[in-house]
Amino acid sequence: MIKKTHIIFKNIEPGTNLFLRNEQFGELKEKYVGWYPEHYVLITLRAIPGIINFLNSRPHVDIIFINDGRVYTSKSQIMSYVFKPIGLAFLREPSSLLHQSVRSSKRIKCCLPGEIAPLEYSKYSTGIIVDISEKGMGFLFKNPLEQTLFRSEQKVKMRVYIPCKEEGIVIPSIIKRLYYRAQHRGVGVLFDLEQLGDEITIIQNFIKKICI
Repeated sequence: MIKKTHIIFKNIEPGTNLFLRNEQFGELKEKYVGWYPEHYVLITLRAIPGIINFLNSRPHVDIIFINDGRVYTSKSQIMSYVFKPIGLAFLREPSSLLHQSVRSSKRIKCCLPGEIAPLEYSKYSTGIIVDISEKGMGFLFKNPLEQTLFRSEQKVKMRVYIPCKEEGIVIPSIIKRLYYRAQHRGVGVLFDLEQLGDEITIIQNFIKKICI
């Protein structure tokens, strides 16, 4: 049986920001590196004043990170660490994860043809829109390698093909995250509200229809 923690850690992209929190030392901002099932979670570790004494006490810590629109928190313990050639910490794999949504609007699961391109490009990457809300959507690339053409906070244009509409609706958007889903690669975007016109009304009406 696959534990839910395994599903989450498997889908976290290396380099994702996370926080270690401890009452004694405060909060450290680090990055996720990887995960060894049933053993440990590997993160970066900066050499800052007092860190050695803190680590040698093998403290219990809270891990905090965001994945797919949710904030996850879990309790763990620092098992080991190294500072050469780079700083890394090995954390005991959490047995459970608590989470809460950070999205202000609920995402609705769907399966719609879609395309994405940087604002300055005319060529689109094709794929599938897997969820949508009044403020954003999740998109999976048909060719996973095309995810490398995009970056976080990049301004893009999303073309959405809604049933009963012959032409796609182009929506100015901003990439908020890059993520993995099974063997696929995708992005999560927020609509650029300052650039939106009648497109948002069409999206809102579509969402209302599929929610009935």
